[in-house]
Amino acid sequence: MPNTLYEILTGTPIWIYVVFLYLLLIGVMSLRARVVKFYQICIMPIVFATLSMHTLAVAFGFTYLASGSWLGSVIIITILSWRLIMKLPIKVDREHLLIENPGNKITLIVVMIVFVAKYYLGYRMKADPTLVDDVVFKWVVLVVSGACTGLIFGYLKAYYKMLETFPSEDLTKVQPATASGK
Repeated sequence: MPNTLYEILTGTPIWIYVVFLYLLLIGVMSLRARVVKFYQICIMPIVFATLSMHTLAVAFGFTYLASGSWLGSVIIITILSWRLIMKLPIKVDREHLLIENPGNKITLIVVMIVFVAKYYLGYRMKADPTLVDDVVFKWVVLVVSGACTGLIFGYLKAYYKMLETFPSEDLTKVQPATASGK
């Protein structure tokens, strides 16, 4: 088991750093106002849900405790994050399925929390595989994994609701070229 931060970081697979840089890029881009297509917002929830369910299935199996802990935290945090995002001054374009996100720190903070939590818990499980049998650790991993998924689902649910109900305006004229997807 690595004892120093240097050993931990040098023992981390390269793909983890790629994921970290990608998430950091998403977070930094969210600091400024930008227009994105709704399908782009759907990518992260799908990826996080898949990884979260993989953790549930591979590390713990679909037991009542595991599934209930995971699903309960997904539901609770989805509702809380949905309510937080619904308060943001977001503009929508239903015709083109575009959303103008005002610049904010929420996305950067959320993706970094998710990454650090998943990295740390994954590291702990790899460093000490017997932790998978520890009920408290198992519960913490499942709740954190479910909460991370819930954060992202709350975002998605809020954006979808906004797209359905907020007044629509043409965002193609104000859309920055870098976010147009063209």
